[in-house]
Amino acid sequence: MGLVISRANSIHFVEVNTDLPNIENTLSFDERYAAFTTKDYCQKWQHDDVVTVQITSDVATSPLVEVLAPELLGTRPVTLKTSYTDRYYFEFTIDFSSYTDKHIQIRVTQGAIVWLSEVQENSDLDSDLDLGYLLKCEYTNKDQPSAVDNVQIDYTTGIEFFLYFEAQSKDAGYSGEDEIFVNVSETKLIASQLFKTRQLKTDFLPEFMLDKITLAGKHFLFIINDLRYVANELPDLTQTGSNRAALEWTLTHNEILGLSTDDKGLNDTDMTDFIIIEKDDAITGSWSFTLLDGYVFHLAVCGHGAGSAAAYTIAIGTTVGGDELWASGVTTVALGTIEEIVLHEQQAFQDGGDQTIYITLTGSGAVGKIYCQLIKNYED
Repeated sequence: MGLVISRANSIHFVEVNTDLPNIENTLSFDERYAAFTTKDYCQKWQHDDVVTVQITSDVATSPLVEVLAPELLGTRPVTLKTSYTDRYYFEFTIDFSSYTDKHIQIRVTQGAIVWLSEVQENSDLDSDLDLGYLLKCEYTNKDQPSAVDNVQIDYTTGIEFFLYFEAQSKDAGYSGEDEIFVNVSETKLIASQLFKTRQLKTDFLPEFMLDKITLAGKHFLFIINDLRYVANELPDLTQTGSNRAALEWTLTHNEILGLSTDDKGLNDTDMTDFIIIEKDDAITGSWSFTLLDGYVFHLAVCGHGAGSAAAYTIAIGTTVGGDELWASGVTTVALGTIEEIVLHEQQAFQDGGDQTIYITLTGSGAVGKIYCQLIKNYED
């Protein structure tokens, strides 16, 4: 795969290569591969913004990062943040206060691979933000990582993205779901949920900006002007005769406005049928948790935490290093993989009273990330 700079990054890059020109290898102001008018566009940044860019590669050599205007203004230090089997994640920052009133590009080079950014514009955005001509969008997955590793972005480094774009978000609306019971002589509301919505409508923007807005909306944390939203389904695009298009998307407020529900038999016991216990990015030896009386240890999901550099084996027991509940060496968690261990048939978990369960990892340089699921034992 070589060196990759994901489109999820705040700043947009393309790989410079000799392929036929297309949207993946051409900057917006160089788009000459389609029969339409080409309009220039600069990504906009506040005069004092500091933007972090993450790079991934299958080569451990640190990339060279240069700032151009178009003359060379200097280089930026690059830090190796995390590494896995044949996968290295580097980060660097651009402090726009160092490039006042300049239009810059960033060039990233590793061996024969070269990536170049769109033109970046540094200015005072306060007035446009206050008047609503520009919106600020923030997005990340760092606090709720996916169960499947994203090979292009490692959110365990704590990286957060943001950007600005010309748009409005002012048309109010509502969304929700109703459950209606219809009988021969009556209609009855069983349950209802009500959320507030806003209609996001952008100005005509280049395709790379529309890509970024759509990617941002599919992150676990998606914020526009300090309000958190969930972006429903996919946006609609309005095309033009140029290399720009407009995006329209229904955004739902994260917090519910109100709900109603008839008695469906829900109670506190039902709501505690499942318990998730998480130990994230920290296990290098033994870790323990309490298996509450009346629960069964159902499942252990085992992966790798930040900085893990080796595979490991698992032992699960009622003492430190014990393996009577799951034998050491039976399950090996290879670097970069996730393994599930199903334990609910282990009869030792049926004993009365709380139990302390110990999970022991063996593997030099390994860092474990483990989630445990407990389920209610209705046989007690």
